[in-house]
Amino acid sequence: MNDVYTAIMKAADHIEKYPKDFVFLESQVPWGNNFSRESVTCGTPGCALGWIGAYLNEGKVTRKLYNFAQVPFFLGLAMVTGEAVCQFYSRMDELVDHDGWRQRASLCAHGLRLYAAKYHAPKVEATVPLPASVQAIFVEKETVHECV
Repeated sequence: MNDVYTAIMKAADHIEKYPKDFVFLESQVPWGNNFSRESVTCGTPGCALGWIGAYLNEGKVTRKLYNFAQVPFFLGLAMVTGEAVCQFYSRMDELVDHDGWRQRASLCAHGLRLYAAKYHAPKVEATVPLPASVQAIFVEKETVHECV
């Protein structure tokens, strides 16, 4: 999956549904053959960044296992590892209770949804209807040519 927004939302859904799979201090990206409940609980809990990384890699036949510090680069954050992780944490801290999201899976899931909406929401192109007078310019009019 290359869609960052969807990966973050799936991570939030997973953390909310399976709160014991969320461990803030876990530094590896969870892995399994597929993303059913059975495959991701074989001793591979993950942090918020870890679950995002897991879903960014979802569906790939071969996957590299990343640690949490590599995932922010896929989110478009700073290119220096420590700074990128701190930038993600700072953004999450601004969106939800600083200590709470790190301790409670439900707050983390909520924060991830806010994060996805604020920083990675799909762009929706607004369409404004053109006034009839402007539309008329673009309508072909049938013209009658007289032969002389």
